[in-house]
Amino acid sequence: MISACKKDKVVSSKTSLLTAGSWKMTAFTIDPAYPIYDSNFNITGYTTDMFATMDACDKDDTHLFKVDYSVVTDEGATKCDPANPQTTTGTWSLNSDETVITITEDGVSQTATLLELTSSVLKFKTTDTFGTETETNTITFSH
Repeated sequence: MISACKKDKVVSSKTSLLTAGSWKMTAFTIDPAYPIYDSNFNITGYTTDMFATMDACDKDDTHLFKVDYSVVTDEGATKCDPANPQTTTGTWSLNSDETVITITEDGVSQTATLLELTSSVLKFKTTDTFGTETETNTITFSH
């Protein structure tokens, strides 16, 4: 008797860590510092801690990376806009040496360098250039 075996897909350790559960943002810094505005749109100072300036409805969002390379973003218990869907779906991928993650949602792709990925911490950075200024965002998530 001959039996056929379906080969299991080999999942890397980083993929296993990334897909182990939902991730929620716990820190978001920006460099250079971002201006803080008052109600009259006057600059009152600068901050590098963008997480502190975020609305609670954004802080409770979760991101679930699945082994089929899809990602589900959930608005959490509070939605900033009640008209928005509770969840949206996109895709994710790692480069060949698993140092860069690309996330695509709503047709927009964002590439980030992985700084740390453990069973409890996902930390990456993005760099964007606007004219002559370069902005670096460092974002940390946890389970």
